[in-house]
Amino acid sequence: MNMTSLCEACAHNKPVISSSGSRFLRCMLSKHDSRYAKYPPQPIVNCEGFQPPEDSKERARP
Repeated sequence: MNMTSLCEACAHNKPVISSSGSRFLRCMLSKHDSRYAKYPPQPIVNCEGFQPPEDSKERARP
């Protein structure tokens, strides 16, 4: 089963690649709101802070 995380499609996501090549998803909401983990355990299926990226909003407009 392929579980996709909301973080992958969130405007607040900042992927971080370690020197060993591991990929982590950093939640930028964590900088100002302690309800959000800096590196949330994946996959995230529900999140009050989820926001689609700005470019996807533009593409969705007719």
